[in-house]
Amino acid sequence: MSLFLSVLPAAARHLPSPRAATATTTATTTATTTATTTATTTATATAANMLRANHVSRGLESIMAHARLSLPRNFHRVSLACYYPPSSRPTVATRTFASRRAAAISTPSGLDSDHHLSAAREWAARLNSKAITIPRDICEISFSRSSGPGGQNVNKVNSKATLRVPLKSLLPFVPQLLHAPLQASRYVAAKSQILVIQSDESRRQTANVEACYDKLHQVLKSIAEDTIPGETSQEQRDKVQKLKKAANEARIKSKKLHSSKKSSRRGSYDD
Repeated sequence: MSLFLSVLPAAARHLPSPRAATATTTATTTATTTATTTATTTATATAANMLRANHVSRGLESIMAHARLSLPRNFHRVSLACYYPPSSRPTVATRTFASRRAAAISTPSGLDSDHHLSAAREWAARLNSKAITIPRDICEISFSRSSGPGGQNVNKVNSKATLRVPLKSLLPFVPQLLHAPLQASRYVAAKSQILVIQSDESRRQTANVEACYDKLHQVLKSIAEDTIPGETSQEQRDKVQKLKKAANEARIKSKKLHSSKKSSRRGSYDD
């Protein structure tokens, strides 16, 4: 008993004080609570984002299905990426639709230069005056039974004329500025790249052939009018120059006024 009483004070010195034990317990509890709260918040936010993305995806899927349309293959990846925070966003190699569209509608450089515009305007003027025509040796004419006027000869005589012009033979005779609109014309067969014009307005083959060539002329004329911008008149140019000059004078006046204000303030500080 005496030995136990002698050892007890020495053992008591190695035990932590009640205040230190309380502080340690409080710090441990606080750290555990903070870590748990952070993990719970992150998991809740991620789950909410995924749930929101799934709702949006399902809603759009139902709309597109009702419209009998199909969503792009990477739509789900893109929609999920939009709702993830930047730090936890999945690394998905997706190409935006805007970049695809920009690549699809890219045009060769230099087509809007003054040289191409002047050449296209000159060609259009000569086309309107019929000073130039498309060579007929690059065209192919075929005939078939007509469903148009003909009386007793309707559906019996091959009076309908069909004019076919391969684009590879036609484009060298057309300004480069008009190549793209001509290729996108409704008269061009996409697969064969052949311009097709038909006429069955008359019961005579020769009249329908001439009508086909007239339609070809009108097609080229219409494309030129829709594509080639009009030339600016001298009066409009003078008006633009006056506006530029007035804007420049107003800018200089504003700068001088601002400079005078700064000079006056500087003078008052020196006094």
